[in-house]
Amino acid sequence: MALAKQRSITLPQVLTYLFGVCLFSISFLVFLNSSVSFVVTDILGQKTGVGDVVGNLGFADELVAIVACPLWGMLSDRLGVRIIAVTGYLLVGLALLVFVQANNVYPQLLLARMFFAVGGAACTTMVTAVLPCIAAPHIAGSESQESPAEAPGHAAAVVSGDEHEVRKSWYRTSGSRLAGIVGCFTGCGALIALLCFLPLPSMFQGSGNSAADALRWTYYIVGIVAFVVCLVCFFGLRRLPGQDKKGWQNLLSSKTHSNQQHLPYWKLFYKSILAASQPDIGLGYAGGLVARASSIGITLFIPLLINHDFISHGLCKIDDSALVRQECREAYLLASKLTGISQLVALLLAPIYGYCSDIKNTLFHIPLLLAALSGIIGYAGLAFAIQSPNPKQPDGSNTIYLWISLIGASQIGAIVCSLGSVSKGISESSTIDPQKPHLHAEEEEEEEEEEEIQPLLNDPPSNNNATTTSESTFVQDLTPLQGSIAGTYSLGGGLGILCLTKLGGALFDSYSVAAPFVILLVFNIFLLGAVLAHGGFLLVKQQQRQRRGEQQRS
Repeated sequence: MALAKQRSITLPQVLTYLFGVCLFSISFLVFLNSSVSFVVTDILGQKTGVGDVVGNLGFADELVAIVACPLWGMLSDRLGVRIIAVTGYLLVGLALLVFVQANNVYPQLLLARMFFAVGGAACTTMVTAVLPCIAAPHIAGSESQESPAEAPGHAAAVVSGDEHEVRKSWYRTSGSRLAGIVGCFTGCGALIALLCFLPLPSMFQGSGNSAADALRWTYYIVGIVAFVVCLVCFFGLRRLPGQDKKGWQNLLSSKTHSNQQHLPYWKLFYKSILAASQPDIGLGYAGGLVARASSIGITLFIPLLINHDFISHGLCKIDDSALVRQECREAYLLASKLTGISQLVALLLAPIYGYCSDIKNTLFHIPLLLAALSGIIGYAGLAFAIQSPNPKQPDGSNTIYLWISLIGASQIGAIVCSLGSVSKGISESSTIDPQKPHLHAEEEEEEEEEEEIQPLLNDPPSNNNATTTSESTFVQDLTPLQGSIAGTYSLGGGLGILCLTKLGGALFDSYSVAAPFVILLVFNIFLLGAVLAHGGFLLVKQQQRQRRGEQQRS
């Protein structure tokens, strides 16, 4: 009898994931998106066509992200999530320092934004990639080591013949509920950016600094914070479950430590796309698209709308009077206030969404459906029901707070539910019996719902004993693909943001300032359709299983 030691999650790892990876993954992105229009106007001095510039920068950011997110995800399946997280925050810190050194939009500010996108893609992808390790370490930590004794703080599995005994870890939670906690921390991260980072330029201006110098000092401070988070992840994410055999030695190697074949990078990406045929993961991909687009809509286009409104009302002209300088500072504060309200609503609703998403025996994903409906109402109100986002203006209205709150509810619902759905799909795939035969001709006769995706994920059997085990694992268990799936999840969001930033930014200047919010309205209608289609698919499968059961009994 041999003892197979399997790591369980530790408290420092959980705290690092929540207070490091989750809290700040979106914080720096929120800060940059919320302040980029002020960089263009205050540092570079450009007062016209700001919407098009901001849209182009966001478009370039997402062009980089749609390549970088899948790449970081695939690399994490080889190198480990810790290396990718540390690298991501290091690049973000460097990019923030470089960003305010630009003297022109093209090419300097554009290149700095693309540099930031490379690091930001790593950070956001790791939120999804680390989640299965934290939520289900007894599953994610599938790589075991033989040991004569159990080390403190780890669960041990005693394997003897067909008997498996696993001691429970001190920590255990479902992916959906943990996704709610993750949503809380991402919401807190956005609030840190909006309530702590974004008001800093106004504070520095109040101390006598120019607008340009105030922004530069703010970016330096936020960059230093990114370096601190990098160090926290370096020490706090060590020895995560399932990460023991990952590292730099696997970057170009074709074999694992157990002499099994690594899947090529292109195949990791291909299988992560095919994983969308698993209903929960497919729905998670759709929710991720809308979630990331909503984040950009709140953090980029709402401050842009406010900046445009103040300029159009003559409140931000270059002038020496203290009154005008004070009103320009009000643009910062109003942007911080409105986006802060949306993130506060998100923070409060995140655990509720997480808890409700974990309710079993429901065909239709009600929390995600409600999130889509909130987005439809909120973006419709913001696009068509108000003239000015400033309630102090004659053409403004206090209903802006209602629309902003609904948008915050929609954003966090999409984030929490999509993360939980992807984590659930990965974790439940690992519960399939590894000894069960997979015969394509007989799959329609099986009762388990997970087998619906196996024909797409399965490869033809191989006679090579070194690779048979590895390939069969991918049939039954998606956890070896969790990094690649996380990258593809972020890729979907990037594609939506490409459309939003480029088309929305151009239409903002040439047609209507409401254009970006109309696009987000359409995205939420798409999400509503995806939720209904997901529920309908599960309903059809349930009815098919019931009919098969009746036929077998008869």
